[in-house]
Amino acid sequence: PAGYAGEAELFNPIAAVLESLCSSRAEAGDTVKVAVALSGGADSAMLAVHAALAARRVAGISLHCFHIHHGLQSVADDWRDHVHRLAMGLGVPCHSLRVRVEEQSGKGVEAAAREARYAGFRHLAEASGVSHILLAHHLNDQAETVMLRLLRGAGPEGLRAMAPQTLRDDLIYLRPWLDVDRSLIVAAAHDYAARTGWAAVHDP
Repeated sequence: PAGYAGEAELFNPIAAVLESLCSSRAEAGDTVKVAVALSGGADSAMLAVHAALAARRVAGISLHCFHIHHGLQSVADDWRDHVHRLAMGLGVPCHSLRVRVEEQSGKGVEAAAREARYAGFRHLAEASGVSHILLAHHLNDQAETVMLRLLRGAGPEGLRAMAPQTLRDDLIYLRPWLDVDRSLIVAAAHDYAARTGWAAVHDP
């Protein structure tokens, strides 16, 4: 994609992350398998689009898309098919997995879905050999995270914002867009839809 406001702001952080991954493996000459967590919303879809563009310019990256089917919405099957169409258009293999969300766990649906999602990512990563997963959290998510923790009475330790890199279940999760305002992502999504006809889904 090109021509919309903020293209460089979205592309450059992803390219920098991928280049860093490759430089760390340069001596071994290994290909780094990286996945984009792709829900089909504007944020993750534009992360996939820009990651696909960056992966074509950074040697040594094998890019994949991971989609977790939570089964919580009546249109979940359509979303799965929709993200596979996006990945196909990008020339990136897409792996999807249906998970079971324990809605009666007492943790709340969102927390239960998050746990199921990370378990699903671990399963897909083991099957595909992926070692790193890109997440589309952005600057607005950072502010929301801190505010929610503040409202919940978290102490100074709990008020820390999301980290650009975290380790969970032997997988490294990367958040290249933590300094990017969501308005740039939305503008990119509108532009991509106008150019290609593929529009992001809206999760109520």
